[in-house]
Amino acid sequence: MKIQEILEIMAYNAEPTQHYESAKKWKEATGGKVVGIEPMHFPAEIYHAASALPVLLQEGPEAVTLGHSYMLTYYCGYSRSLADSAAKGDLDFMDAFIIGRGASSVQGLCVQDVFLQLFPDKLVDTTEIIEFMDDPWSKERVIKTFTMQKEYVESLTGVTVTKEKLLSSIRLYNRGRELMRELYQMRRDGNDTLNPVQMQNIIKASMVMPKEEHNSLLEQLVPLVKATPKSKRSGKIPVYLSGHLCHIVKPDILRLIVENGGVVVDDDLYTGWRYIFNTVKENNENPIEALADDYFDKNKILPCPTRVDPHTNWNLTLLDNVRKSGAKGLIILQVKYCEPHMFNYPDIKDTFEKANIPHLLLETEHEVISMESLRTRIESFMEKINIS
Repeated sequence: MKIQEILEIMAYNAEPTQHYESAKKWKEATGGKVVGIEPMHFPAEIYHAASALPVLLQEGPEAVTLGHSYMLTYYCGYSRSLADSAAKGDLDFMDAFIIGRGASSVQGLCVQDVFLQLFPDKLVDTTEIIEFMDDPWSKERVIKTFTMQKEYVESLTGVTVTKEKLLSSIRLYNRGRELMRELYQMRRDGNDTLNPVQMQNIIKASMVMPKEEHNSLLEQLVPLVKATPKSKRSGKIPVYLSGHLCHIVKPDILRLIVENGGVVVDDDLYTGWRYIFNTVKENNENPIEALADDYFDKNKILPCPTRVDPHTNWNLTLLDNVRKSGAKGLIILQVKYCEPHMFNYPDIKDTFEKANIPHLLLETEHEVISMESLRTRIESFMEKINIS
């Protein structure tokens, strides 16, 4: 296949009106169980090892309507959209849901209550993954949680998750992340064959497509991109994107950055580097423990503001990553009502001002965003970097 053909498949699966189509076709073809997983800490490998199809729950394509009957308007757009999709029946084809506490306890518990109410006859796993990363009992609790999830999905599918099956799934997911990291590294090295929208489409498609199918496309795509000559970046402004811990970035925002002379050289977005940067270490004796170790390792390398660890610091890690990327500016994408990000932003702002690195905060929303206002702000930010 050609690059464009592969990218079109990725874009189709990333399109909000189509993002569950692959899962529906897989279910129809195999008769298997589809498990909807809330971002961002649940290991999909466990459900895959039980012959289920794990799918990351996505924002719906429409403005929230029915969802407002279940959730207040001051919760983040992702939470409200999830409730809306459930209320409208968009998730009825799924057989089970893994709903945890992604952000504040209020939001987490509200989403759980909505799903428990709307899907009384389905498995809705509301098991929490411990948020405290350095207590003596933390690892033991996470291993217990992942073991319980293994037992839940075994009861759902009737398939026993053996060590061998779980290791095989870990290897499959590791391979997919490795291939996507290669695309990221090529971009860091100056290969701009893939624009920011296409890169995000690839990551998002990996969240909703059968992993075997997505990996097969990546195996073809990576060498094709590698063989493409590097484009010249002269005159373009390298920027780093940060934020959006559960949400996909609206493609129009990414296009505005490019249209105004920017080139995205790196990010820590959920539909980006944050989703693919880790490799689960293979533990032949206890793969569940390997997944638990990965849960803690990820927060040490790229901290998450919803996890509590006094030894990690998101703003200093972010500063270090921006410097390493060679970016001349930081664009922070902050979802409206995202409390964990909002609480951390003052420290990020202070850190980057002291480091004399320009940054731009853009607040986004699930519903209406004034793109012309964003265009003006992004254009001014690029001009500011050029002047400095």
